[in-house]
Amino acid sequence: MIFIFIIGLFFRLWQLGIHPANLNRDELAIGYNAYSLIQTAHDEHGQGPWPLLFQSFGDYKLPGLIYLVYFPIKWFGLNAFSVRLPNAIIGSGLILIVYFLAKEIFSKKTSAMLTSLFIAFSYWHIYGSRSAYEPIVALTLTALSYLFLLWSKRNPRWLVASVLTMVVSFFIYNSSLIVAPLIFTSYLIWNRHDYYQCKLYFIFNLTILFVTVFGYIGLTASVNQAKINTTLFSRPEIIEQVNNNTHYLHSAGLPLPLARIFSNKPLFVSFYLVKNYLSSFNPVYLFATGDNNPWHSLENINMGNLNLVLLPLFLTGIYQLIRSRHKKINVKFLALLLLISPLPNMISVNAPVTNRLMEFHLGVELISVYGWLALSKRLKVLALAGYLGLTIYFLINYWFVFPNRLSPSWNDQTGRLMREINLIKADYDRIYITPELDFGYIYLIFYSQYDPDLFQHQAEWINDPLARVVSLESGKYVFDMIDFNQILQRHKPGEQLLLVNRGSRPISGNPVIIIKDIHDQVLWRAESYIVPDPGKI
Repeated sequence: MIFIFIIGLFFRLWQLGIHPANLNRDELAIGYNAYSLIQTAHDEHGQGPWPLLFQSFGDYKLPGLIYLVYFPIKWFGLNAFSVRLPNAIIGSGLILIVYFLAKEIFSKKTSAMLTSLFIAFSYWHIYGSRSAYEPIVALTLTALSYLFLLWSKRNPRWLVASVLTMVVSFFIYNSSLIVAPLIFTSYLIWNRHDYYQCKLYFIFNLTILFVTVFGYIGLTASVNQAKINTTLFSRPEIIEQVNNNTHYLHSAGLPLPLARIFSNKPLFVSFYLVKNYLSSFNPVYLFATGDNNPWHSLENINMGNLNLVLLPLFLTGIYQLIRSRHKKINVKFLALLLLISPLPNMISVNAPVTNRLMEFHLGVELISVYGWLALSKRLKVLALAGYLGLTIYFLINYWFVFPNRLSPSWNDQTGRLMREINLIKADYDRIYITPELDFGYIYLIFYSQYDPDLFQHQAEWINDPLARVVSLESGKYVFDMIDFNQILQRHKPGEQLLLVNRGSRPISGNPVIIIKDIHDQVLWRAESYIVPDPGKI
């Protein structure tokens, strides 16, 4: 077990600061807000001291991971390694937790070891643990909460630890708020006969949980309002579809009241909810492609979230779960985890969404172990050999192919670009950075380690509806670069401009920074331009 943990920890820590080569913008925001706390006790917007919600891009990040990143940045500086370190360590902790969790579920040390092995080498978990990624941290905490819950059947005092751990997970990622309380409550009710001797303890912990959940919802009301834009209920196309279908039915001769019975928002939303729920079980998503977010997907190396060998094991495990008569195996918990964990995905706009399916992935791993137990000795060996073979294939591709096939949304080499701009900024009156670099300001302030106190007083924000900076340092930096001719109209003759653009498109014809990828394609181009005197042109 210790050997498995050490191997899993190694794959989560090795080259952590340079692989993946780039930080995505959420990682940058988490890191810079922690840096801002260190310097000023306020977030990048100047809110505080010591805020519990971080406005960031207008998505109102929860505080948990930002405060976890605080100390590594204080000790090691503002860099990729510091930002990712808490995720790697806490994510590795899941390898140990699932050992004891699986031991409670299956009552076998072999099954517990295999579950730890599966998590240690899981594509989705290695990949997610190597970035500042809130769902991985939240999953470790909810898994620990489930472990305490299972222990409570022998000693009800563990219920308090289960509730407290669960509550901490709420401040890391929102999906925990949906899944963990439902599993906790359903499991207690399903096993209520085991708690007859401690009814008051049973009721007390349920009460504490529900009070905490509703208190948390009240505390994070602004977060919930911002997050609604990422859910199914905010989709304008549903209203448009309802109106169109109502019109078609009415045009076909149905009375308008009857047409509205067959075409209405609750009906359409219900169809989408069921579709999204079932999409969690889509084998193509799980084993071949992952979701459509390139920051949290391995599709660029043609791999899904899970090892393909787990597919037959998972199906076998489902069959075993349906027909199970093993009193020593906790099928109730496995069933609850499998059925409840996809619920956050139901309300997602672009389902399936891996961020909201962490507990479901854990459930697939556990049920796959259940399927493995049903195999013959020969098939067990073959399955394990196939699993390890595909794991080696994944590790080779992840370390040596993945960095060279990054999606444009990774904004490759942006750190180098911002550091080079910082070296020559004194030579220019204005620096225009293309809006094609989404939320470009966060790249600049992170990689130049911009003074948070100055940033809080100098940044000019707009909300459209997300929050972003359009200019900084009294207009020295401008992040909404528009038409070149309009830029010229803003400036006096003789002013020196730096125009930063994506790709090889020339603007002024005087490049001072050109950054290329390994294929010799231009990623970023910064050009110097002196505004001419119109009378001398």
